[in-house]
Amino acid sequence: MTANRRLVAILDAPWFPAAALAAAFLVRLIWMLLVDPKPISDFDWYYTQGIHILEGRGYQNAGAPTAYWPVGYSAFLAGIFALFGTSVMVSHVANLLLDMGVLVLAYVLARNLFKSERIARVTLVLLAFHPNHIAYVSLVASEILFTLLMLLGVWLLMRAGSRWPLVLVAGVVFGLVFLVRIQLLLIPIIACWLIPIPERTVAPWLRRLALVGVVYAVAALVLVPWSIRNYRAFGHFVLVSTNSGGNLLVGNCPWATGAYIENPQLAQIQGQGSEWQRDNNAKEYRCTSFESGKQFNSEQVKEYEDVEVKERGPRPEYNPRLTD
Repeated sequence: MTANRRLVAILDAPWFPAAALAAAFLVRLIWMLLVDPKPISDFDWYYTQGIHILEGRGYQNAGAPTAYWPVGYSAFLAGIFALFGTSVMVSHVANLLLDMGVLVLAYVLARNLFKSERIARVTLVLLAFHPNHIAYVSLVASEILFTLLMLLGVWLLMRAGSRWPLVLVAGVVFGLVFLVRIQLLLIPIIACWLIPIPERTVAPWLRRLALVGVVYAVAALVLVPWSIRNYRAFGHFVLVSTNSGGNLLVGNCPWATGAYIENPQLAQIQGQGSEWQRDNNAKEYRCTSFESGKQFNSEQVKEYEDVEVKERGPRPEYNPRLTD
């Protein structure tokens, strides 16, 4: 038997999926135990806000309400902290279990979409040993949670067929996805248009349109409480978060590096006021520039070309237990 045939025989063996999952779990467990980084920057924010929510202090920054990052992951951390304590290792263990769910759902979806057990197994083994999937287990980051929820929502839509209750559950799941990462707002449209439709369905396009409408309607209901909270906090409608304008500006200015930067000119554009006001100022400035073709002129660039542009570094060390 040639080497290729041996590999194919292993891939097709009945025990292969279970073995791949076991190997994935073991690799992640070893990484988690050996690599235990201290949360900084975004990771520190999620961790700290999880403790704030757990302690009943709300989603706030320096005493003021915040919605700069979506609340979903911090709320999830607050839930598991309530059950198992506030150790960073609790979030790592949760990531480990969530990522195993990601692997299982990716395997099932690949098998259903491609109608191939072999493709599903290749998908499983690629993700099992993908460096990013392993490394993120040791980070207090939202990526694993939103990936699991996204795949779960797609799987529910695929399983729904003519069962509309499953479509409703998928809408709830996608609402939770948006509370973790609003960037995935268009995923349900793509999923509803790509999933198989039951045979002998009259007007398949109309059914797909109905799926999209129901999913977004239910997801919107999930978002309503948080949007009401944001309106009360900022006096303006904020669907989930207040960082879209600032990120748009940071990524589309003469000083853009592909990383988050801090610059006096950018701070001047955003101005003072609430999170919503600063975000709206950045959004309006950048969007107006796109529409009119306006760019920073050479004098503006020259005025600030000698200013040191700093990437966002770690947040100051913060112990919420020592804060009133």
